[in-house]
Amino acid sequence: MNKTKLFLALGLCCFLNLAHSAPKSRKVLPPKTQKRVLELFKINEKLHEAFYRDEVKEAEKAAKELKRAYQKIKDPEIQEALKSGFEGLSEIRLKNSLRINHEHYDAASSALIWLLETYGLGSQYNAFRCPMVRKKWVQDTRKTPGVQNPYAPKMRACGVQETHF
Repeated sequence: MNKTKLFLALGLCCFLNLAHSAPKSRKVLPPKTQKRVLELFKINEKLHEAFYRDEVKEAEKAAKELKRAYQKIKDPEIQEALKSGFEGLSEIRLKNSLRINHEHYDAASSALIWLLETYGLGSQYNAFRCPMVRKKWVQDTRKTPGVQNPYAPKMRACGVQETHF
């Protein structure tokens, strides 16, 4: 009798673990909105690459471009969700310290990660996190499947992929 209860308990634990780790269903966007949202990720690739290569002037350009693309999105839920993360994009500047620029990039990245987790946007983009600097970013895992940490110049491979879409 005790073995039966033990097997049932183990089976229940396994089931709950699988249910917890199962992918959450994501919302579907209208095609026009999805196209504009994916454009954000495409532009964010430029921003990610600029920070990865320590090209702050290019990061400043890409941040401005990303903010302009955000302003073209008409969906009120997406606009509101991205607002706080994207407002600092205009503060990514060559004259600012790298720490300040990284804080603004991290905020925008967190907003983009929310989009990835909320809406079905395909499998091209995934969220990454660096436990050492405690910052996140989005990366095109089709182009670059390995970690490309844009925050830690001496630890470019430091990080973990948090989503697997």
